[in-house]
Amino acid sequence: MKNKNLFPQLGLLLCCLLFSMASMQAQTAVLTTGGEATGAGGTVSYSVGQVAYTAQASTDGTVNQGVQQPYELFVTTSVEDALLTFEAIAYPNPAVHQVILQIPEAPGKNLSYVLTDLQGRQLTQNAISQPKTEIPFADLAVGTYYLTLSLDGQPIKTFNIIKK
Repeated sequence: MKNKNLFPQLGLLLCCLLFSMASMQAQTAVLTTGGEATGAGGTVSYSVGQVAYTAQASTDGTVNQGVQQPYELFVTTSVEDALLTFEAIAYPNPAVHQVILQIPEAPGKNLSYVLTDLQGRQLTQNAISQPKTEIPFADLAVGTYYLTLSLDGQPIKTFNIIKK
C-alpha cells in the first residue's frame, strides 16, 4: 500500500524536472574573464577565452562576436612613385618603449616622420638621417598611433602603431 502512494509523487517529481529543464541555460565556454563596457555609443559585453563565435556583416563593416581579436598590422597608405623604390619597416608592433623605423635605402633628401594620435594631434615630428631611427613611445598612453613618413613634405607611407 505504501508503494501506491509513491508513484504519484514520483510522477510529479519527474514532471517538474522535465519542465525545469526547458528553462535551463548552460555555459558554452570556459572563460578566464569577461565583463561589460559602457560608453557614449552604447554597451558591449565581452569575454576572454571564448572559442565559439558568429560574424555579422553589413555595408558599414563587420563585427565578429565572441572572438579574441588579433592585432592587425598593416600599412595604411602607400604612395608609389615610379622613379622611387622605397621600403620602410616599423617594429616592434605592438610597441612598449620605442619603435624602430628602418629604411634600408633611404633617399638622401628631406625625409621625415610625424607621429599622430587617432584624433590627428601631432605628437612628434623629426627628420630622418639614419637607416635606423628610434622613436620613443614610453611616455605615450596605451592606444593606436599613426606614423607617417614624408619625402619633400609629401606623405609616402603611414603605419598603424599599437602601444601596449
